Amino acid sequence: MSVFIKEKKYRCVRKATVLDPKVLAPKLRESDVSEVWASHKATPLEALTFPFSIKGHMTFSIIGNEDQGVIGMFGVVPTDNKGWGIAWLLTSDELYEHRQQFLDECPKWVEEMETNYSYLYNHVHTSNKQSMAWMRALGFKTIHAYAYGELGHTFALMCKAKEYTVKKFNRYSKAPKVGKDIYCPHCNFRNTVYHLSWVALECQHCQDMVGKKFWTYREPAMSNKKIKKYLLDIR
Repeated sequence: MSVFIKEKKYRCVRKATVLDPKVLAPKLRESDVSEVWASHKATPLEALTFPFSIKGHMTFSIIGNEDQGVIGMFGVVPTDNKGWGIAWLLTSDELYEHRQQFLDECPKWVEEMETNYSYLYNHVHTSNKQSMAWMRALGFKTIHAYAYGELGHTFALMCKAKEYTVKKFNRYSKAPKVGKDIYCPHCNFRNTVYHLSWVALECQHCQDMVGKKFWTYREPAMSNKKIKKYLLDIR
């Protein structure tokens, strides 16, 4: 297993055990508590233990320092539709202390979660900004926002495709209000823009000034419109 916090050997991401939810549930972030209740009227413990009841689940625990123990859990559960998995993350506020290391480590874990899936998705309460930011950082796109769940609150349907096509901008290209991820042709770093009223842009990673026509963006092999229709039809 990969070391999560490298300075201390006991800080790591590891496969979750059935005992971990009992440690994390009492200290779950308030926004996560509200989200699982709004979506499924589930308590923190019910939400954290549910993945273990699904055959083929992949569940990990994030371990903080010696005193903190389990500070978060995440994973993916299969659906009835082959190639589609539901990705999720629930944490305590303690994860904030280790957020940079966690974000650095995340891509390798998401890659492992994608092993058996072409698409990962989930519904995120629009007020849960931390979860939305985590999913965006890992390449998830907001497909649609609508009333969802037991209480009818507004949730964002977010999806990540393993298969995608690389495209360049043309005069008809637009950036949605939720932002568009674009990739530097020099270092392939992902930058996010919220409009296209610019001729050139400095990459946040390599600091090169790149003309608009050289930037690329990625679209799922299945269009956002088809993903939206598919997921809304099966829910």
